[in-house]
Amino acid sequence: MADMTPRILTFSNAAYVPVTRNWLAHLATLGLAEQATVVTLDSGARTAFPVEQVLHRPAPEPGLAGLWKHRMAVCQEILEAGEALIHSDADAIWLDDPRPRIAACGSEMVFSQGTVWPYDIHERLRLVLCCGFFYLAPTSRVRTLMDQVLQRLDTDGGEDQEAVNRVVAETIGGWDVEEPYEIAFRDTTFRASRRPIHARPDPSLVAVLPHHAFPRRLEEVTREVVVAHPFSEKTGAGTRARLAALGLWRSEADAPAPPTNLTRDRVETAVAAAGASMGDFLEDPSAPPLPERPVRDVEKALGKKLVTGGRFGATFTLALGAGAREALETGRARLQIGSMRPQAEIDGVRIAIDDFSGHVQILIGSAGTVMLGRLGQVRLDVRLGHQGVLLIGDGTTVNQARIIAVNSAILVGRDGLWSDEILVQGFDQHGIVDLATREIINRDRKNVLVGRHAWIGRRATLMPATRIGQGAIIGTGAVVTRDVPPCTAAAGSPARVLREGVSWSRSWLEFDAASTAFFDEVAPLDDSASPAAPHRWPFPRPSG
Repeated sequence: MADMTPRILTFSNAAYVPVTRNWLAHLATLGLAEQATVVTLDSGARTAFPVEQVLHRPAPEPGLAGLWKHRMAVCQEILEAGEALIHSDADAIWLDDPRPRIAACGSEMVFSQGTVWPYDIHERLRLVLCCGFFYLAPTSRVRTLMDQVLQRLDTDGGEDQEAVNRVVAETIGGWDVEEPYEIAFRDTTFRASRRPIHARPDPSLVAVLPHHAFPRRLEEVTREVVVAHPFSEKTGAGTRARLAALGLWRSEADAPAPPTNLTRDRVETAVAAAGASMGDFLEDPSAPPLPERPVRDVEKALGKKLVTGGRFGATFTLALGAGAREALETGRARLQIGSMRPQAEIDGVRIAIDDFSGHVQILIGSAGTVMLGRLGQVRLDVRLGHQGVLLIGDGTTVNQARIIAVNSAILVGRDGLWSDEILVQGFDQHGIVDLATREIINRDRKNVLVGRHAWIGRRATLMPATRIGQGAIIGTGAVVTRDVPPCTAAAGSPARVLREGVSWSRSWLEFDAASTAFFDEVAPLDDSASPAAPHRWPFPRPSG
């Protein structure tokens, strides 16, 4: 019997906030809204819903292709936590409680019925599953199948619905369809039943809900409909128009959606792609992002010229925290922003600085993003462009560093200590050409990831596509060309690990509070400490 206390799940970005509000309004009529979780994909969606209702998981890859894989990964995350779930697209409108019908199927996976996509699966089995509404139990069989779905998405890309149908088709022997009938769809038909459809030979694995009660092809809403999921344009406006035409739109959903914060969204996307979390960089990752304002408005409010030597468009924003504003007003900090292409107009620049002392210079070649947390004393020379991302976490101090954040993401964990004359090279800066093919072979985006509480020594160089683990020590003059594990000391050119199981404190006389907290987390002094704890990667490499 299916677990009928599942987590009810939908996904939303800022553009889909009104559609998601409409979905929640229908759930509220059924007394189910408080059991729903909204997986938010950007800052606009995250601030649109009560914090207790939000599971914030920004997609690591942009576009629909990234969303399909991300949706399956979040579902797998919930299953691995031991929870059953019902996933519902926000345009799949609940008119009655579907849980009794799901429970009556008695299967570990229950899907609504699709129409004819993927076409070859429909031709072979005469039935396809829809990923707009489904139930998953947290059993080992379901988790194994979901692993296979994620592997297929990694390998083949495409939609999650295609991957799910192919994995299920490879697992089952067919479908038992009682009292079948045909539904016309475009230039063909698909098979349906007024009863649940079960997989052969094991009906306890997968079931399909009756199409008349969970319709995808929907011309009008009848009393038989439990969840209405009509076809519509996958845009907020297109979906609203289709739902309204069927009488499924609630007026309370029309409240304006909060604005997105593109600085935070770009940074969170880069962090998610690295397999990290914002907690590796910010002490309070749930705090609202700093409000973005046009850079000229910020200059006017401060009475200081921050931008020189360039032409920047209307989408160049600067967000300053109270500490950064006070530092600039009193002179304990200087911020200089300029252009590497003075004759070109540059748009799409996003900069956010919470607090700092010292001097930050940012030279911009094209669109990019800089986010600096609540820093200590810093002296930074940043080169930004080609959708580069720079994030430096709370509590980090930098005596002097040049950072090349072009066609790359440079992510620096919180509570770090950087010495002088450090170079972080996010990309090669010039093209390497294969003479036989005349192709530039080093265009791939490469990142540099530094875990929290890492100490980077004087004149160290961090090369593209390197990862430094949390608590690590990088020696003077080191050239880091490969990964350095957590809680190790590395030095040399190229850098190699000289000692394991070590970290550092800001004082050589006693431990500071931040270091003590870090040591207690990674290597607690009791008999239950895991010997592997200090070697946990904060940035697990993506599979494949």
